[in-house]
Amino acid sequence: MRHHIMLLMLSDVKTDRKNPKRVSMVEYEGNIRRKCGVTNESAVRHLLLSKDGDRNISLDKMFLFATEKVLEPIEIEQPSPDVALGVTHFGYFKKRLTDVLPCVEESGFIEVVPYDARMPISETRRFVLEMAERIMDYAEAKKAQGDTVVLHADLTGGPRHAVMLMFAVMRLLQYNGIEIGKVLYSNMGLKIVEEVNDVYGIFDLIAGADEFAQFGSVSAILRYFGYDKKILTRPLHISERLHRLLLAMHGFAEEIKVCHYGAFAHAVEELSKALKEFREGSEADGTDINEGMIAQLRFRVEDEYREILGEKIDDVKLLHWCVNHGYLQQALTLFTERVPEILKEREVLQLSPEFAAKVQAARDKDDKRSEIFYLFADYKDEATKEIGDQVNAFFGKAKQAYRKIMKAMMCDALKNKNAPSFEETDWEEQLFAVLDKQPLLKIWRERAMQSLALEDAPKVQEHYERFRAWCKDPKQLLTEKYEEDFLWEKLLGVLCEQETGAAKEEDLEMRVSLRKKWREAFDSLRFGKKKIERVESFINANMGEETAKRLLSVISLVPGTEKLFAFHHWLESGDISCRIPHEDFYALLSIYYKLKAERNQSNHAREDSKPGGAETLRALFEEALPLLEKL
Repeated sequence: MRHHIMLLMLSDVKTDRKNPKRVSMVEYEGNIRRKCGVTNESAVRHLLLSKDGDRNISLDKMFLFATEKVLEPIEIEQPSPDVALGVTHFGYFKKRLTDVLPCVEESGFIEVVPYDARMPISETRRFVLEMAERIMDYAEAKKAQGDTVVLHADLTGGPRHAVMLMFAVMRLLQYNGIEIGKVLYSNMGLKIVEEVNDVYGIFDLIAGADEFAQFGSVSAILRYFGYDKKILTRPLHISERLHRLLLAMHGFAEEIKVCHYGAFAHAVEELSKALKEFREGSEADGTDINEGMIAQLRFRVEDEYREILGEKIDDVKLLHWCVNHGYLQQALTLFTERVPEILKEREVLQLSPEFAAKVQAARDKDDKRSEIFYLFADYKDEATKEIGDQVNAFFGKAKQAYRKIMKAMMCDALKNKNAPSFEETDWEEQLFAVLDKQPLLKIWRERAMQSLALEDAPKVQEHYERFRAWCKDPKQLLTEKYEEDFLWEKLLGVLCEQETGAAKEEDLEMRVSLRKKWREAFDSLRFGKKKIERVESFINANMGEETAKRLLSVISLVPGTEKLFAFHHWLESGDISCRIPHEDFYALLSIYYKLKAERNQSNHAREDSKPGGAETLRALFEEALPLLEKL
């Protein structure tokens, strides 16, 4: 069921200049064809004579801004034949409508929001908010019943700034999903009631143009021009030239969602072409009002799209545009797919004929990927397979060494010994000393340590400080507060499972029982120092890989490490050549494989992904784009 409601700012009643004992009446033409005593009266009558489908509109409720004046008695000379003594402007308005709206006098039919016309315009937001809240309360109640609400508005009455107030309420409600019906204005000069939805709709068009400029979405613009989004047939009032532009904008909006490079590039080219044709054509005649509206708005669109519009698409500029407009996922796709091609197309990277033949021979005949993309993604030869083995061996040794470092550090904390500072490079330096003689370091010494990353570095510092705090004040482990400690809860799980040899995950009862038993034993210790000694003993004896993962932090291999070492080998051996500084090339490769790993993670919707992914992506792009621009 559809419920029609009306929003208005009530006007005061005017008296006749020639006859101060009578109300000034205006006889409206059109479908009303009668005299009206209040400006808003004509709009209400016009609405009630309008159709909703095949039926006349009937109002279910009215929402009204009322100034102090309209709630006071009408100032008119008495005795007056048409105004009883003491009748308010509001009361007179209701009386005038009883012939077409009998329910107008009923309690609750009109909901009034008092409005202080003396307040500065800047402080009227409170009235906007109150009115919007009241209408939304009504709409939500109807929505709960499965019904819809249509809001009609009269923009005629009230102070001069009332239209701004009304527009603000309407935009808020429209944003919240309320359908806007007829927007009315009583033109006393012409003695007609005008439907001014087209004027109100300009705000939708401007919002739609802004939406396209910022986010590449064209939905609002298509709605404004009356398109059926499913079939996109040209409405009769839309010129062929404007239609082609809107289709090009729609094509761009659709392709950016999925970001298949070929189709996306084509959509960008079509948009560029359509904008150019529209600009030249509309400037030539300038007669079509719809074209004129878009012509006024295209300057912002062209400014936002300037860097990607042209006869031929520029991949680097396209990447810039995606990043600047918040399309990080699309930029991720374009970067991982196009960077190898960019390097080849711009002759930054070249393969020797012999090496190119080897890559080609290794690729499956049904593999449709380009030679360069295959090289970046999957190609391996005997030399790089050997490198991969060395990387894995190096990483295994690195993990072992790191656990020893962490174990010593945490045990020192529990003994209240000063540990090394937690600067970013300290753990690397300690590892370097341990791993200095590893084979991989001999292959590419300066890059080896850069291939290791500490996951959750702040957590290591945090846990170290917590252990120090326990050591300094062992008594806190004798209170119930320690049970609320973030580290204690994690530690408890690890201690229980490893000291008691807890059953597998699926044997929940056994796990709960063992956990309880161990906890009781730990709680029975009467001195905090004894508890700390128990924790230290456990860490000293049980800092295996799984324990380290759960309790502290671990190191990982930077994505693309094997590939980076492979490219280093191919460059050193002359299989490939690079015309930019090799360090720039390696820096770009490093970012490329990090972004590729991010893309793989997002494609698989990993549950273990960490927050802050957007910031990480943006930071990587900020590093990568200047390197690409150097090409």
